[in-house]
Amino acid sequence: MRTIKHFEVETPKIIGVLCDRRIPKGLLRRLNRILAKQHSSFVCLPFRVEPKYLKNVIACMQLIDIHGLIITGDHTKRIGRFMTHIDKSAKKTGLVNVIVKRKKRFVGLLIEQSPQFYAEIVRLLTSGK
Repeated sequence: MRTIKHFEVETPKIIGVLCDRRIPKGLLRRLNRILAKQHSSFVCLPFRVEPKYLKNVIACMQLIDIHGLIITGDHTKRIGRFMTHIDKSAKKTGLVNVIVKRKKRFVGLLIEQSPQFYAEIVRLLTSGK
């Protein structure tokens, strides 16, 4: 059985990783390491969701007060159809790999893979802009 490192923060702000099967190896560790250095009030948690329940993701994000999601696997192709706000590049490609909370709405984005990919995602999700 695997153990998950325990984080204690005063008022945790949640960033989620939405996956359909398995979270890519090392993703949570890498994101939590960046968050611990830059934003101690944020934690990154995994959310495994079957495709048939994707339509409920935004409502759940509002109820749980999640600040954003990183989308992995085949969900990047599926989640866009349930979003009301999507940026131009995500709309053009049909892929959404990040959902960011901006004021009271959630916006689907497509962030290009780069060496600074995870740092860019953390910046987007923690800025609230």
